[in-house]
Amino acid sequence: MWWYKFLAFLLFISFFQGKAQLNNPQIDDGTQEGWHWYYYHDSINSEPLSLNIIIVNPDHFIPDLFQLNDSLFHTSHAARSNKATFAINAGFFNVKEGGSASFFQDEGKIVSGKVNDNSFISKNAIAIKRNGTVHFLEKPKNGWIRLGKYKDILATGPLLIMENIDLPIDTIPFNTKRHPRSAIGQTKEGKIILLTADGRNNQSVGLTINELQTLMKELGCINAINLDGGGSSTLFINGRTENGVVNYPSDNKTFDHYGERKVGSILLFKEKRN
Repeated sequence: MWWYKFLAFLLFISFFQGKAQLNNPQIDDGTQEGWHWYYYHDSINSEPLSLNIIIVNPDHFIPDLFQLNDSLFHTSHAARSNKATFAINAGFFNVKEGGSASFFQDEGKIVSGKVNDNSFISKNAIAIKRNGTVHFLEKPKNGWIRLGKYKDILATGPLLIMENIDLPIDTIPFNTKRHPRSAIGQTKEGKIILLTADGRNNQSVGLTINELQTLMKELGCINAINLDGGGSSTLFINGRTENGVVNYPSDNKTFDHYGERKVGSILLFKEKRN
């Protein structure tokens, strides 16, 4: 438990070189062993910022990447349908046809081979082995192909941290402007961190990719990657709100839990059964 107390202390102080103050956390230890949820509504550079953070002990939960090839769906609906304890929106998607806009391997089979070599979303990936361990990958030299040792692979990005090294961030508007963001990270101890930062609202301005990178590093991540953001950013915890959405998705332009955008994939976590 000391690790969680240390994290709480770390977040009580500041990050972004003292420019953001997170002094008013709401902390929920959950009703089950193995996860913690932190919510902050404070400020960055004197502007409002709303953050949700879930810390997952992988000894207690099984991760899974879920998508539908020909349709879009709400994160909360798919999470409930799959009996997940929590879930986060995952990859970039085809807004007209559904399905992933980047490489996707599901249950060992390639279900989307779409790759744009010039896109930051194709250069790195999150992967899950059949034993439930989460891995962060760089694109193989011969491109994305079926990798049999992984059950699921989803290309996304940009990659923020790899083996405790902060990676260079391209100076493009997607990275330098503040938007709602979703990310997943991994600590040295193997804990999984899920994060959403709300934005596009006078209650929360969102984050740049550099700010997201800094925050994930301050949270103790040695690996971290950006997921689809903007109106897609959604974090679900079963039973915590009427629809399970604990962040404030931006698609309805209202600071409430009902602005979910339909997405193409989610990362969900189910409780392990003995």
